[in-house]
Amino acid sequence: MVETKHERFKFKNKQEFLKKIQELNLDIPFSDDIRILFDRTVIQEKTLPNRSAVHPMEGADGDAEGTPGDLTFRRYLRFAAGGTGLIWFEATANPLLPQPFSRPAAKPPRKSSSYQR
Repeated sequence: MVETKHERFKFKNKQEFLKKIQELNLDIPFSDDIRILFDRTVIQEKTLPNRSAVHPMEGADGDAEGTPGDLTFRRYLRFAAGGTGLIWFEATANPLLPQPFSRPAAKPPRKSSSYQR
């Protein structure tokens, strides 16, 4: 097994990034042409307007019950308004708990109106 050391992303320009790829002897294609990111794409039966995606990230913006709150919906509405083609949702945490992490063992209440927005 090859052990690798983590390095902080610190590249200031494309040349520094390409140099590091070469130093590490990696095969990572690179293009200055980003038009492909604006093309529609299909995932299963769903057509996305572009290839831009927001990946899951836990926000400590849930309400006291751990369900999505107004701040959660505001965040996702902003992503959508910005033109993101795919928004991947994540866990919602209660910011009032000592450790604001998601509660994977907890099940959301079935009749919570928060999930119906």
